[in-house]
Amino acid sequence: MQPPGRWLRDFHWHDELQFTLVLSGTLTMQVDNLSLPGQAGDLIFVNTSLIHAVTQMSEDGSYASLNFPYRLLAFFPGSRMDQDYVLPYTAGGKFSAFSIHPESEWQKELIGLHKKIVNRGAQTFRCKKCQCAHFHMSEADADKMIANFRAAGCHFFN
Repeated sequence: MQPPGRWLRDFHWHDELQFTLVLSGTLTMQVDNLSLPGQAGDLIFVNTSLIHAVTQMSEDGSYASLNFPYRLLAFFPGSRMDQDYVLPYTAGGKFSAFSIHPESEWQKELIGLHKKIVNRGAQTFRCKKCQCAHFHMSEADADKMIANFRAAGCHFFN
């Protein structure tokens, strides 16, 4: 399956934390010089501002990524929480990326939570044009809604 939008070997970066759930098959994600293999059920975490891409994917492979604004963890920029517990791990270089496999209880819980967020029982995924047609709205109206979400600090639509 080829996901709409960005896909194989499209290196990019962003300010958000990224969680990529391997839905089926296998894939390899390249994060800087780190190669992270994943199989169905695995979750790959990519820290903020790191260049990354899915570089290999099996024929039956599919995945869903969730980008999460790390600033939501900090209460507000410059707060004690931000300085002591968020920035040291997001901008401090303590770690870049890692794979999470369903081996221990906390890993299973984290993967299960991600599945609930990104899947929610969906069997198909739509591009913006098709989603607008499904909900009988114009792309211009959708763009206005997205702009409002972004202005409120939501990065889900980036």
